[in-house]
Amino acid sequence: MKNRIEKEKYENFIKKLNYFKSKGLIKILHRGFSKEFGFDKFNLHPKYHNLNDFAKLLFYYGDKSKYFWEQLNGRDFGLNEISNEIFIYIFEIFNEIGQNPIKTGTKRFIDKNKKLFEFFKNDSNKNSFVKEIEKISNKEKLELRNYYFRVIHQLGETKFKNQSPIVSSSENNNIAKNIFSKNEIVISFWDFDFNNFSISNSNIPVFKGKPYKNQKEISVFGAIFPHYIYSVKCRNEEIVNPAIFENLDIDEIILCGFNINQEEFKDKLEEETKFEFGIQSNNSRYDIIKT
Repeated sequence: MKNRIEKEKYENFIKKLNYFKSKGLIKILHRGFSKEFGFDKFNLHPKYHNLNDFAKLLFYYGDKSKYFWEQLNGRDFGLNEISNEIFIYIFEIFNEIGQNPIKTGTKRFIDKNKKLFEFFKNDSNKNSFVKEIEKISNKEKLELRNYYFRVIHQLGETKFKNQSPIVSSSENNNIAKNIFSKNEIVISFWDFDFNNFSISNSNIPVFKGKPYKNQKEISVFGAIFPHYIYSVKCRNEEIVNPAIFENLDIDEIILCGFNINQEEFKDKLEEETKFEFGIQSNNSRYDIIKT
C-alpha cells in the first residue's frame, strides 16, 4: 500500500469483512499453491515475472478448478445439470463411500450421519431420493447438487476428487499454506456462508457437520471469482486488490463484489492464460466462456 490513506481503507475493509463474518453472512477464505503452479496458469515464469505481474492477472481472471465436467466416471453432465441422472450419480457416490470408507475422517463423518449413510447404502432408496428432489424448485436443485458435490469433494474417497469442479480453500490461513500447498502463494477472498445449508423439503438428506472440521476446509464450486479476491501474498510480500481503494461503499462491495471491467475477457483469456475456458456466474447458473 502506497500511503496512509490506502492503509486506512484496507484496514476498514478488513474490519467490515470481519463484521459480516461475525454475523454469519460470509466466510473469509484462503487458497494456497506453489509459485510455479500459480504463475504457469497465466503463462508467467517465476524467473522473469514477479508477484505484481501475477496479482494483476489474478484480480482480473480469478482462479478456477482444474476440471469442469470433462467426464465424471464416463458420464457427461452439463454445467447446470439438475436432471434425475445427476442425482442418481450422486446417490451412487454416497453409496460407494458408505460401503467402503477408507479415511479415518470419513468414518467419523459416517458415524455422525449413520441414518443418512444407511439410506444411501440401500439401493432401493434411489427412486424415493429422486422423487423427493423432483418436488423442489430448479434453483434449490442446483444448490443441493453443489452442496452434495462439496461434501463428496471434501471426503476425497472416490475418483471424483481428481475430476472435481470444486476449488479447495480454508478458513485458516496457516492451513492454506501448509496443506493446500508446499510453499509460497496464498489467495485471500470471501464467499457467502453455506455452512448452515437447508432445503425446503425435509425428506431430502442433509448431513450434520463437515467432513474435516479441524482443517476448516471450504469447497467453492467452479471458480474463485476475482470480484471477491482481496489480496494475494507470497511469503512476506502482500498485494492488495486495487479495487479496494476506489471510493465505493464497502457494504455494497462485500455483498456484490468488486466492480471489475472485464471487457474483451474472451480474447484476453486466450492470449494471457492457459485456461481453455472461463466461467460466468449468473443467479446461481454457470456458463462456460470458450476461448
